[in-house]
Amino acid sequence: MDEKPMQSTGAEISTDMNDLKFVADVPVNLHVELGNATLTIGELMQCSSGSVITLNKRIGEPFLITLNGRPVAEGEVVEDGANLGVKITNVLHTGDLKDVTTE
Repeated sequence: MDEKPMQSTGAEISTDMNDLKFVADVPVNLHVELGNATLTIGELMQCSSGSVITLNKRIGEPFLITLNGRPVAEGEVVEDGANLGVKITNVLHTGDLKDVTTE
């Protein structure tokens, strides 16, 4: 089955935030990566309730925030009432929103 390429209508997609209000309610997946660790299966099998696994991040080091799998910001963990939250400290991706919404 041959797919036909999309033809341009001549209208460009704007990434101006005012022009993107129509997508404001579209859900996206936001992830905060706290860190990672490499363990052997034996080390993992020795873990029990109360075990602590040391991650590769230091206290105070910024955490990576990804949107649909793409890095967009860095932040720090904060307390938000009874929940954890993330305070954005550095925006990494301020350009074309098409890149993070078309995955």
